[in-house]
Amino acid sequence: MYAVLKALDLQHVQRIILVGDPNQLPPIGAGRPFADLVGTLRQGKSSEDAEIKNRAAAFVELRTKVRTVKGQESDALRLAALFASGEATVDADRILNDLETGAELNDISICYWRTVDDLKKVLIGQLRLHLNLSGRTALGDLTDRWDLGTMGQYQSLQCNDPPSQRGRS
Repeated sequence: MYAVLKALDLQHVQRIILVGDPNQLPPIGAGRPFADLVGTLRQGKSSEDAEIKNRAAAFVELRTKVRTVKGQESDALRLAALFASGEATVDADRILNDLETGAELNDISICYWRTVDDLKKVLIGQLRLHLNLSGRTALGDLTDRWDLGTMGQYQSLQCNDPPSQRGRS
């Protein structure tokens, strides 16, 4: 972030708008500039110093969850809430039970594999499924690089079936 701000001609910049998620996983490497900036601005809103409070007043947060799947709350967001720094709902841990019992989830797939080749096949199968891709040309380059052969074999590995419940193909 330092390099981006340093590259700006601040003599001609009236406003900088940063958009992001401070609850994302921490980066590999140095710093968490966005999360640190958000934390500083949150604290600044309650500052006694008028200048700091004025700067912090420009900080705005989206607090309403708007991601839904077929009118229901996103299961991915329910899971993410367990790891977010904000307040989780009373039954937020219910998603863990849903994952363990194999309940049908609206936007999460649990996939199992035994070998690297199985993993590659599962990934290709999931890409095809969720991106509505069909035919060899859609993912041909990737399957060629991974030397996976024809697309039909990706149906043999199913998600949501633990390895102990799935026969070897």
